[in-house]
Amino acid sequence: MVTNQRSALALFNSDPPHIILMELNAQPNSRIRFQEMVRYRLPTAAVIAVGRHAPDKPAAFDAYLPVPLQGNEVCRLIRRICVDAEGYHLKKGDVTLNIATRTVLTPNGHYHMTPKQCMLLQMLMQRNGEVVARQELMRVIWNTSFVEDTRTLDVHVRWLRERIEDDPSQPKYLLTVRGVGYQLNL
Repeated sequence: MVTNQRSALALFNSDPPHIILMELNAQPNSRIRFQEMVRYRLPTAAVIAVGRHAPDKPAAFDAYLPVPLQGNEVCRLIRRICVDAEGYHLKKGDVTLNIATRTVLTPNGHYHMTPKQCMLLQMLMQRNGEVVARQELMRVIWNTSFVEDTRTLDVHVRWLRERIEDDPSQPKYLLTVRGVGYQLNL
């Protein structure tokens, strides 16, 4: 348990927590900024707001608990967060995608992704070994049938390769199938 932001940052470096209870009553604006930094540094951690009033930005938190805290409510919420998190993982080979937190764990590291990057990787992982057409990727992920210029798709594929490939310029897992689309082989 830590009681200030400086101690919390030190703990994040030495023993990153999975669940954080953040008291909001004192300096709520400072807490919101700190929560945003927590999301950046620990994208997979669940952050629960605790206070007399719900946070001004409820979407910034995974849950809210009113004070005084009731032990059974805290336990129930933590159990629910743990169960929810299990259903959002997709694993193929050495790559694990957490859809809820938009993070990917690879032998190269642990990365936070944009919503489009996450959707692209999820679609490719769910169709592992299949060639997925560029038109289908553009239609499903970007909600467009326009495929004359698909540089956006190419850039997103390059970003994914930087996360999952040992050498992104010589991909082994995320392959381009010329004139068709992309194939993920994990």
